[in-house]
Amino acid sequence: MQQLLPGISGDALELEIVFAAQQAQEFGINLLCDTNGDNGFKIACDTVGGNLSIGYVTPSFQVKPAKDLTLRLFIDRSMIEVFVNERHAVVAWHEYPPNNRHISLFAKGGNLLVKKVTAWKLKSIYAGNCVFDSVATSHSCAHSPSISAAWQ
Repeated sequence: MQQLLPGISGDALELEIVFAAQQAQEFGINLLCDTNGDNGFKIACDTVGGNLSIGYVTPSFQVKPAKDLTLRLFIDRSMIEVFVNERHAVVAWHEYPPNNRHISLFAKGGNLLVKKVTAWKLKSIYAGNCVFDSVATSHSCAHSPSISAAWQ
């Protein structure tokens, strides 16, 4: 089973997803995927072994399949930061085609129950006209930094 999250897409997002304790053998989320829910950055939980895979990274801890799983995800273009049950798991890089901005959920070997999905669309902190120094890392902007929240 695989399903796109309706109304939630983009490459500058903060997501919080609470998965209920699962009956599925494997479940998770695909970030920055295509309109079919494929070809994205896959975060998967194997409930049989308690293993978690975050793209090409396997964290050094396991998850408890009989407990809820909370993922807090920060997507900033190609950089993805993942927190698992209030614990920092990984920062990863993912190259993606410009149109792959969708989010999908999936389950194999059983049903998927999601308790909560909250998403915030993030704006660039560099609002207005920015000038970047090509030699140094300093920059200046005409407006104050801003971040906005939506989909809450």
